[in-house]
Order: sequence, then C-alpha cells, then structure tokens
Amino acid sequence: MKKDNIGNYKIDKIPRIAQVIDDYVSEAKKKNTVWGLADCDVTEVRRILHEYTNETGEKISFTAFLISCYSRVVEKYKYPINTLKKGKNRYCVFDDVDVMTNIEKTLPSGIKKPLNYTIRKANEKSLREINDELQTAKINKEIRATSQQKKTFNLVKLFPKLPRFLRRWVLRRIFANPLWRKRFLGTVGITATGMLGKHGKGYGHGVFITPHTVGVAVAGIQKKAVVVDDKIVQREILAMTIALDHSLVDGGPATRFGTDFLYMIEEGCIEEEWCFKSLKT
Repeated sequence: MKKDNIGNYKIDKIPRIAQVIDDYVSEAKKKNTVWGLADCDVTEVRRILHEYTNETGEKISFTAFLISCYSRVVEKYKYPINTLKKGKNRYCVFDDVDVMTNIEKTLPSGIKKPLNYTIRKANEKSLREINDELQTAKINKEIRATSQQKKTFNLVKLFPKLPRFLRRWVLRRIFANPLWRKRFLGTVGITATGMLGKHGKGYGHGVFITPHTVGVAVAGIQKKAVVVDDKIVQREILAMTIALDHSLVDGGPATRFGTDFLYMIEEGCIEEEWCFKSLKT
C-alpha cells in the first residue's frame, strides 16, 4: 500500500486470465458485428421445468434448455449461421453444431471460476444429455474445456502463460482458420452470464463481442405485462441479444433465424422428442 498527497492506493498485476480475455476480445471485435435485441416469453417452458423439478426433485439447467433449442435452429440454418469465415473471400459450413457456453466451477478454495465449455454435436443431443453434460463439467476436477483432444487441451492450459505478442499471434492464426476455430471455440456461442441477476434486477440486453458468426447473450428474466388474446396478462420475459457477423449474415437470414429461435423457445420445443420428453426416458 502506497500513500502520497492523493491518498492511499495499491498497484497490482492483472490476472493472466483477464489478459487472455483482453487479447481474445481485441481479435474478435475486428468482425463486422451487428446486434439484434429480442424479448422472449418463457412463461410456459419455465412452468414445465418447475413442474418437473417439483415432481422429481431434479433441477434442469435453463441454459441446457436454451442450448438444446439453439442448436436445433442453427442446424436448420447451417448457411450462414453455422458457418465460419476463411480469409476474406471464402467460408466453411459445418454439419455439426458445436455450442460454446460458459460454466462456473467452484475450486477447492471455494472461489468460483468462469470457464468456457463447448458442447460438441449439440444438435444431435437431447435436453437430458446436454443437461447431464453441463452438470458433469461443473463437478469434474479437470475437464477439457474446449476440446476432447489431448493436444488441444494441453495448448489451452499453456496459452495463458505465453507472452502477449505470442498469444496475439496464436489467436490470429486460430481466427483465420475455421477448422482451428471450431476445434477451440466451437461453431456458435451462447453466454448466460446475465442470468446471474435475481429478483428482477438482472433484466436488460447486453452488447457483447463474439468470435463466432452468430452468438447469443442471455440476460435476466422479468415479469412484464403483455397483451395475449386482447387481454393484458403477466408473463415471464427473457431478454436476449443476438450478435451476427454482417459480412456473412444479411438481414433476411438473420430475421428468419431469430424468428424461428424465439418460436422454438416459446412453444416449438414443447412436443419435440429431444426436449422435455427426453427427461422422462
């Protein structure tokens, strides 16, 4: 602790993980990103999840539910949604929808640490499978955060220890190669950090940077008055932001994707075998 005529102050070192995030965002923001803000009525799906919890005692992750809906709609729009740019004039379209999300692991010391985790082939997995995978990832002592491949995992562990200029060089190489980007970061992303807000205080639309062609940021849920069948009723509304790389995604495809995604969450998923029905098998 130092003291002079401006008062007490302390100089400390920025954590390595924060330095890596700064490098990552600096590279990701080079894209031509546009954002769309959306409100989604999740009253019915939350009722179904609450009823399941009351009946069985098992809590199903709402993030897992969103990922299951997200991956199915992304699969429908492989181009241009599940697509990564290669150089300035080419792109790569993927069949597998690999969804990168964030989980929170509790260390032995009790400190909670955020971690990126990629669900591979999420479009082929049920809500049950995605939920179980996320829960396992949170409690495992060591998980391969972005890849099941040992060499990739070793590089992820080594990366924060590299000098800044070398980290930036590695990131530029990864972002320039769609196959590497898929291996390290998945094909699409969804972040649910906004759901940490409780009691209606977490509502709001976030503006964020994503390395993917399409990314979704989920904010809080708030009870709001809306018009349903010409009547004013109280509904639970989820605030979301969809970020898109405008060099690949034009207004038409973006609108169709967003419309189908909201419909899938609100009601399209209810009778699907991969969604709530998978919890009972």
